Order: sequence, then C-alpha cells, then structure tokens
Amino acid sequence: MRGIVKRHAARSAMLTPPRLDLVRSSMSYTYRYFKQPHAFSTFGGEPKECGICEAVAPGYEGPFIGEGDLDFACESCLHSGRLAEDDFATNAGDGAALRVAIAAANPGLPAARVEALAGERTAELHHRTPQITTWQDLTWPVHCSDYCRYEKEAGRADLVAMAGPADPKRFFVNHLHPEYRGTDLDHLWQSIRADSPQDNSAAYDTTAYLFACVECGEAVILWDCS
Repeated sequence: MRGIVKRHAARSAMLTPPRLDLVRSSMSYTYRYFKQPHAFSTFGGEPKECGICEAVAPGYEGPFIGEGDLDFACESCLHSGRLAEDDFATNAGDGAALRVAIAAANPGLPAARVEALAGERTAELHHRTPQITTWQDLTWPVHCSDYCRYEKEAGRADLVAMAGPADPKRFFVNHLHPEYRGTDLDHLWQSIRADSPQDNSAAYDTTAYLFACVECGEAVILWDCS
C-alpha cells in the first residue's frame, strides 16, 4: 500500500442520500467489518462509471488510500477486492497490533500462521471493506484476535440504550479505546450529538464511531472532531 490520502477535507458537505431502489438492488453485499455501509460509508445515490471496471453502477465515492486517481468504485469491485489490483485501499488497519492479538489468543500457533491470518484479515479490511467517513485519519481498532466491525456513528441516545440501567456516560468512558481517553471526558460526552443518527448525511463537529468486536461483541468507541 502506498501513501495514505487525507480524507474528508470537506466532510461537512452533505452526502447524496442513496436511492432506495439502488440500495435494495445491492443488499446482497455484506461485509465482515462494516455493518451498514449504505448509510455510514460513501455509498452514492446514482450509478457512476467505476474507475476499475468502467461499468456504470452504484458504488462508493473516494478518495481512496493510494497513489493516483480513483474517484469511484462500484460495489462489485470493492466487494471482490479489485482495489488491490492498483494498490488502492479504503481503510487503515494496525497489522502489527493484529498480529500481537492473534498470537496472544492462540498460544503455540506457528508464527507463519499468525502472519497469514493477519495478512488475510488486513487485506479484507484494506481492499474489501467500504471506507469509514471521519474527520481525521483513523486506524481501525482490534479486539480479541480480529479487527472490529464498524456499527454506526453513535449519538448519546445510542449509548443510553446500550448502557441499559447503567450510567451512560460511564458506559461511554469504559468503552472508549484507550488511545482516545486523553481528553476532558465530561466535555466530550456533552459534545456528542444527542440523537441516534440513521446515516452520515449530517456532519457534527465531534463524532463518535461505534465498533463491535466480531468475536465477543464488546463495544469499542473512537471519536474525532473537525
């Protein structure tokens, strides 16, 4: 993978809402690491010419990670991993952290097998998973021995519902990724939008990103701001 492209310099622009007929026509595509890509990635509302296969079809807007120009990839090409043919990627995963996690969860697993599993999972995240829309560059979190699944942008209403009878702010703090805790957490809690977003068409200055472990289901939360 070549250089990382800074994405979302203009994230405040509203994304085009996807047409329901096109969404239904693509519902057969599912992704291990992204639960609702048509709502929370860059899925477009109108068919465009794919920069890889040149077909006119629904798909995902760039920018993509890599050198050169790729403005749009149809869902078929993204789902099948064809971005790798030209060394483009959608997301950045921490392969080193994943290798450590796989080895820790599987004592005695040969190093070559650890490397192979980490490579397979990283390739799926980089080349076969829609991109997350963020303000700043984000490294995809690892939990147990795999990358997490991105659930949605989270509002305080989501966190209240997930906390159940527990204190929702404490739930939020407890599930923040350790690298994202070095701030005024009271202010951060109040800065998160109050509702439960159904898509990413509206951009807020502070955004919480809700992930879930694909193995144990534990919530992992990241955040950034404009």
